[in-house]
Amino acid sequence: MLTSVYAFYVVISCLLTGWIARTLFLSGRPCLVQVLHGRREEAEALNQLLVVGFLLLNAGFIGITMREAVLVPDLKAGIELVSWKVGRTITILGLIHFGNLVGLCWLRDRWTMQK
Repeated sequence: MLTSVYAFYVVISCLLTGWIARTLFLSGRPCLVQVLHGRREEAEALNQLLVVGFLLLNAGFIGITMREAVLVPDLKAGIELVSWKVGRTITILGLIHFGNLVGLCWLRDRWTMQK
């Protein structure tokens, strides 16, 4: 039972990671162009780097949290375990993303004041 729980966790996490990375990439482009004052090439490069960082961070976090000391006696416990792991991953990555947004807004404001 534990092996199928791990497999389900990895599949769900990878699908969510791919969807979120694509959404961040497409939605982040206009914001980065604004933060970088219209410099599209730099915004595109930064956008790519942010997505790669997101994917690496997520893959690492999924790998680290794979190990579980709890036995999974039935399907209900398996679903609860997967939902806990996925929810924790999404929450932590959401907080990191919020931190990135705050940092980018701070940079934009700082660069605007310098001009």
